[in-house]
Amino acid sequence: MVLGMTGAFADQIVADADALILDSPHGNSQTASQAVGTTHAYDFSAAIRETGNAGDNVFPGTVAVSIAKSGDWVGSGGTPGPWIFTGYESGQAGTIDITVPSDACDVTKTMSVTLTAGTSSNGKSLSPNSRVLTYVITGTGTCAPSDSTAPVISYVLTPAAPDGDNGWYRSDVSLTWTVTENESPASLVKTGCVNQSIMRDQDSTTYPCAATSDGGSAGPVSVSVKRDATAPTINASLSPPADAGTGWYNIATGYPTASFTCSDDTSGIPTGTCPGAHTFNSDEANQSFSANVADAAGNTASAGVSDMDVDLTAPEISFVGAAPAPNGAGWNNTDVVLTWACADTTSGVVDATVQETIDTDGSSQTATGTCHDHAGNSNSLESGDVDRDTVDPTIIAGLAPSDPAATGWYNAATGAPTVSFSCDDDRSGIPAGTCPASHTFGNGENQSFSASVSDAAGNESDSAGVSNVDVDLTAPGITFSGASPAPNGAGWNNSDVTLTWACTDGTSGPVQATVTQTISTDGTDQSATGTCFDNAGNSASLVSGDVDLDKTAPTLSWSGGPAGGATYVFGSVPTAPTCEAHDGLSGPKDCAVSGYSAAVGSHTMTATAHDHAGNTHTESRSYTVDAWTLRGFYQPVDMNGVYNVVKGGSTVPLKFEVFAGLSELTNTSAIDSLGTMKVSCVGGLEEDAIETVATGGTSLRYDGTGGQFIYNWQTPKPTGVCYRVTMTTDDASTLVAFFKTR
Repeated sequence: MVLGMTGAFADQIVADADALILDSPHGNSQTASQAVGTTHAYDFSAAIRETGNAGDNVFPGTVAVSIAKSGDWVGSGGTPGPWIFTGYESGQAGTIDITVPSDACDVTKTMSVTLTAGTSSNGKSLSPNSRVLTYVITGTGTCAPSDSTAPVISYVLTPAAPDGDNGWYRSDVSLTWTVTENESPASLVKTGCVNQSIMRDQDSTTYPCAATSDGGSAGPVSVSVKRDATAPTINASLSPPADAGTGWYNIATGYPTASFTCSDDTSGIPTGTCPGAHTFNSDEANQSFSANVADAAGNTASAGVSDMDVDLTAPEISFVGAAPAPNGAGWNNTDVVLTWACADTTSGVVDATVQETIDTDGSSQTATGTCHDHAGNSNSLESGDVDRDTVDPTIIAGLAPSDPAATGWYNAATGAPTVSFSCDDDRSGIPAGTCPASHTFGNGENQSFSASVSDAAGNESDSAGVSNVDVDLTAPGITFSGASPAPNGAGWNNSDVTLTWACTDGTSGPVQATVTQTISTDGTDQSATGTCFDNAGNSASLVSGDVDLDKTAPTLSWSGGPAGGATYVFGSVPTAPTCEAHDGLSGPKDCAVSGYSAAVGSHTMTATAHDHAGNTHTESRSYTVDAWTLRGFYQPVDMNGVYNVVKGGSTVPLKFEVFAGLSELTNTSAIDSLGTMKVSCVGGLEEDAIETVATGGTSLRYDGTGGQFIYNWQTPKPTGVCYRVTMTTDDASTLVAFFKTR
């Protein structure tokens, strides 16, 4: 189905072997521009085509297709439907009228035609059975205005007039704007025109409203609102402050004055309306004063002071007497209490009577009584003539010497301590001969001694003395216990020797049950001093011991033998060495060498020396013994592990050379053995026939002409047997060859 300014939708309704299908092969929508104020008819058409088996189609029969149109600009013209199809045919067409309003410049609208197919007369159904055809139309051209009247602006202010003084509101204010545009409401544009709900204080604030439309402009209209619903602030202050302890104004503070300060953050306080100061100038309790103030908007507030207590008059004071009364001599030996009476007619006295106690010894003593009223005022009076002696006589114990030894005991160095007494009294005095005599301590632990004294008035002192006195003037006992470890059989030690002494004490006890000294330096006939201490600091010493100490190892010297680090050829190794021990204190005992060998290989010799104290010293020497050099077996014998194949019973010459270093050996005594051994022929060794076979004797000899040893080996006669021939020299070096008989 195709849509255009002059075209049409072509829609097909398809008959299938099983169903009727509404098909739109040319698209389902059309976008077009149309001049404003014009009407245009857009065409559409439909057709039925048949698919599937011709023998299973829906025709002959009829199908009804209804047509529905929708959209703001759709007119009444066009084909209302339904269309009736009675067979395969085309040419069913309709139109849709679309009128674009004259004021729809650049306005886009969407319209549609809906085709809905029913059921065929022979019972076939459609799937799907509807199709929506869409038209998207945009108006173009020039739109002329049709509105010549400007908008109308009005407002409602609640309350309509200020409810406070001087044009101020003291309540909440609401402002409602109304802007009317009946002819072209779509073109209305408002500036400001915001409804207000004023619930907070503010200075004069202007709210504007302006409007424009196709009909013209209105405004701006302005409304000014100032609101102050908050009472002003008034504060009362007092100067000076009342007495901090009593809360009253008294002689010290003077009369108080109340002053006022006023403020208002919005409408302000009119000049000269803040209240003036007020002074309280009479003695009286619970006085008060308050004042009011109003702001420019008419809001009011009050402040003041109350509970003002003023008393600037001192209380009265009079002396009552003293208790207890003095004795016949005019003295007291206990505390004496003086009493005064107090009176006050305004704030009242704190106490009806006040007292002072004379609690120190002395003669003709007085005290001052002070009365206080509740305002903090006071009045004083000095009274009394008191002689008082309540102090017991004093007694002081002194110990000489005053300090024991550092151990806390008095010992032989400090001597025995003596306690002495001194007595005194400031009033009645001490009777002659009544101060206690001194006392000297003897040996003993935790001793004490004390005494007291009375003065002439009968006052008795506390006891004075010393306690916890420990005295030990006797030195401890000391005996030698022995030495450890004990010397060896030769009377010598080769490690540190500890000497031990036993300590005893019958009074303060020994600090240690035993004491020791260690002899750690070499020497003979050595001794040490042991010292025992008791807990009082006394001591006793004893010299003991007869110690021979040698902790130094002996030295040694070598004689003969292989040199350290040397290399020798077998047979030329020097004979075994000997060694000698040397020691300058306990003396050398013995020296021996181990590890000597003349065999081939590396060797280490160790020399060990001992002295008579049991000390040991060792030194080592290492050397190497090289093996002889063997050459052969020469031809006709093949080496390198191959089997030499020979005729059984034949003689094979075994030729070889022996070198000791660079010197060739020619004496057959250098050959230790020449032997044969039957071996397995299985081993993968290569077989090789001997080129020549020697005949003759089988004895070993050195051939001076050829410069080599020759041994003619008579092979065994059995055939197919393998042998290993081994020549061994005195240094255990070997030559090996393999043979197989045939």
